[in-house]
Amino acid sequence: MAGEVGSLNNSTKLSNLIHRELADGEVQNYFYDLHDQLVKAKIFKKELVKHLAQLEKNYKHLHLKNVKKQYDKELFMEIISINTYYKIEDDILTIAFADSNKPNPDNYLILQREVDDLEYYYYEINSQQYSGVGGFKRVEIYSNKLVIYFQEKQKIYQNSIENLIITYKPDKRLNEFIEYIFGESDCEVVVY
Repeated sequence: MAGEVGSLNNSTKLSNLIHRELADGEVQNYFYDLHDQLVKAKIFKKELVKHLAQLEKNYKHLHLKNVKKQYDKELFMEIISINTYYKIEDDILTIAFADSNKPNPDNYLILQREVDDLEYYYYEINSQQYSGVGGFKRVEIYSNKLVIYFQEKQKIYQNSIENLIITYKPDKRLNEFIEYIFGESDCEVVVY
């Protein structure tokens, strides 16, 4: 695909996406650890790209640093869920989003909560390295999207991912389960 750069793996095929420029002008840069796990994504909006181009054209490099700092705060990870799963089994509600149908997807989110325990929820993002019990700052629930804002003490936040955006097919029952997972927990919940 034009505009995409990948790193070569053992089979000499392109693996993880590193840089992409979309037709609408958005620029996306991805950073991975030694295990090919996404650790940071920098997304520059169309307006910023235009603004940066104008600044470069006018040689106003002093202002360029300030603009970059302002927009670097919009660091997030996005999972477009191709495989969404939810079920209550043994009094535990489990919701899982994955970017593929593979048994071991590259990007996923697992949420769990005991049906009778309304205080704590468990999460895992891409590996047990980014897992824990409770601790999200804010959760926004849309008809086809879940946006999670991490607290600064969380390891994923410390690795420069402040938000996680999950996009999925609209499902009213799924949204009810998502509300249940976070209801009466330690984070702010906003339903749109």
